[in-house]
Amino acid sequence: MIPIKLPPLRERKEDVFEFVQYFLKVYNRKHGYRKRLSPEAVHILCDYEWPGNVRELSNIMERLVVVTPSPVIGEDDVLLAIPDYQAIKLQRADMIEKGMTHQSAMEAFEETYFRYIMEKGLTLKKTADLIGLSESTLKRKLKKYGLRPRD
Repeated sequence: MIPIKLPPLRERKEDVFEFVQYFLKVYNRKHGYRKRLSPEAVHILCDYEWPGNVRELSNIMERLVVVTPSPVIGEDDVLLAIPDYQAIKLQRADMIEKGMTHQSAMEAFEETYFRYIMEKGLTLKKTADLIGLSESTLKRKLKKYGLRPRD
């Protein structure tokens, strides 16, 4: 047996576009859709670090195909599916400059994350499905930050 070492997806940015196209085709076929991606959506998907590697990309692509109501998956749809993309970009430098502890940085990020998600006006169930949490966990998190679900 010969071991083959593949670097993580974040180190192979040039491969992300191909994976995005592949998963879009696979999940369109699987779920009976003909959705496509806007150029802005493609940019975000290709720019994201993908800490969960190809499995995370696959899961996000399936979620986008199934949950996006329009035939074109846009920038807002992708940002909703991976809301930490925008929050991380905006908060990274600020957190370091303020000397925040890990715990306070995580709480600040989480609050921003849930505020952003709730601005989309989705139902509690749809939001929970989209971000991969149970409804009860989502309710608890929203209560912690003084947010109310649409339901």
